[in-house]
Amino acid sequence: MRALDFYSGIGGWSLGLKAAGIDVVASYEWWQEAAITHHMNIDGTAMVSNIRTLDISKLPNDIDIVVGSPPCTQFSYANRGGSGDLSDGLVDIKKFLDVVKHLKPKFWAMENVPRTAKILKAEINGGELSQYKSLFENAHIEIFNSEEFGLPQRRKRCIVGNFNLTQLNEYSNRIPEVNLRKVIKSLSNKKVADPNFAISISSNRLSEHQKESFFSDEEVRINRSVKTHHPVYNDMKFPDDLKRSSRTVTATCTRVSRESIVIEDPIQKGKYRRLSVRERACLQGFPITYQFYGKSNSSKLKMVGNAIPPVLTYYLAQSFLGTQPEKLKLHQDLTFEYLSNVSPGPTTQPDSKGKMFPRGRTFRFAIPGLRFKSGMRFELNNLREDKSFACAFYFGDSKHIQSLEPTSESISLLKNVLFSEAEEAQINIEKVLDDQIGKISQKLLQSTWIRQTSDMHPFSVLDQLSTAFHGVLDTLPEKNTVNFEAGIELILSGFKNPNGVAKMRKYAKEVCLGMLVTGYYNKLNFQGSTPIKIKGTGGKTLPCRKIS
Repeated sequence: MRALDFYSGIGGWSLGLKAAGIDVVASYEWWQEAAITHHMNIDGTAMVSNIRTLDISKLPNDIDIVVGSPPCTQFSYANRGGSGDLSDGLVDIKKFLDVVKHLKPKFWAMENVPRTAKILKAEINGGELSQYKSLFENAHIEIFNSEEFGLPQRRKRCIVGNFNLTQLNEYSNRIPEVNLRKVIKSLSNKKVADPNFAISISSNRLSEHQKESFFSDEEVRINRSVKTHHPVYNDMKFPDDLKRSSRTVTATCTRVSRESIVIEDPIQKGKYRRLSVRERACLQGFPITYQFYGKSNSSKLKMVGNAIPPVLTYYLAQSFLGTQPEKLKLHQDLTFEYLSNVSPGPTTQPDSKGKMFPRGRTFRFAIPGLRFKSGMRFELNNLREDKSFACAFYFGDSKHIQSLEPTSESISLLKNVLFSEAEEAQINIEKVLDDQIGKISQKLLQSTWIRQTSDMHPFSVLDQLSTAFHGVLDTLPEKNTVNFEAGIELILSGFKNPNGVAKMRKYAKEVCLGMLVTGYYNKLNFQGSTPIKIKGTGGKTLPCRKIS
């Protein structure tokens, strides 16, 4: 069988098809570094081409299979929260479908992010893709998790085409699962055994396995926070669980990010790092002898993260061929012998921890103990124009969050409402606040954050605020003499058309005390702030400095 591969990247489709014995006649890719990587590893079939302007009439004839992965950026939820330019994304899908209509192959398949399934179904029925409706009469629009086909990664993708869905599902029942630990351990031995295929090489032949320096304490703190205590999104594991397949490998990630896969070093416990290019490539199902020709480490990470896993495309190819499940050769038995002669790509160095940061480096983290998910939290941030560090309360749902910065006036009014029948509790709380919270040099704080000095770190202030909150919590009287219900109604008066009121009332105690703690910090450090009075209900108002 003869195939064409469009938007071919570094060869995820072509490698799987070739392993199944299918002849990939030509591949088309616009990014030169990816096309070179494809060209060097897979028989030189890749051509650098702007597929949008490709002359379809000049394509090779007698093609049995057309596959491809049109760019997914506009369809991804990672792009501006799912607000990408859908019309622009559909341009590439239309071009791919034009090729299918022109060549009339026996089989065709297209890969993209899961959200594409919903978009395609809508556009085929009366939308921008209605002219291609006949192509979908005998086609499937399915979401596959590559983990079910033996990939050591939980990677969900939409596959569209006229493949044999029944056979694919039967294949997956025969394939054993692989976890992240096997990948890490396999690449650490003197004799390196590919975690996915029947390939072994000596460690001195293993390329792209330069490991990054371990995270600094600050980087560990940031990574742990954005993964395990993100104010809006669900919690993630930190570090990643080696006993499971990995999370989805992404095209872009930095040393401090929510998306990066982070592991604890197997030898040096308590030390954390990101994965090497080779580790990520194995998670994507590329052989350990596959070489990458990116000009930088970030280019290599991007090309690996953008690829479709060849482990998955190998089984799709077998479904094109009609291979019966009982006669299926599993990917663990493939050797890719021809790759042993491919020359390694240029050596690139992984990112190192930053030594200096720009003066305007932003800090904004929720205070431990005062983060309530769905966007509601108290945080310390330096969002003011002079980059000074203030506390603020954020409240609402993920799409309609309001924020207020407590001031001395607001905590004075709040105390009168909370402690009208609990004077002793107020005295005890004020003592805790006096002991735990102090005035801080804002210039030195920002200077430390951008690593010009090594004075008090903003995370130390964050922890002091958390300690103060828990101290205040511990001083509360056993009797319910503090009027948190009235306090929460007063706080609600500071918001215009608030959303999620039930949640604020659920955490009435924590929110009221959080207001006192953060307001006390702001009072000490920003005596000159002018509060904005926001009109409330019942004649009561909560004076706060409105920041957004």
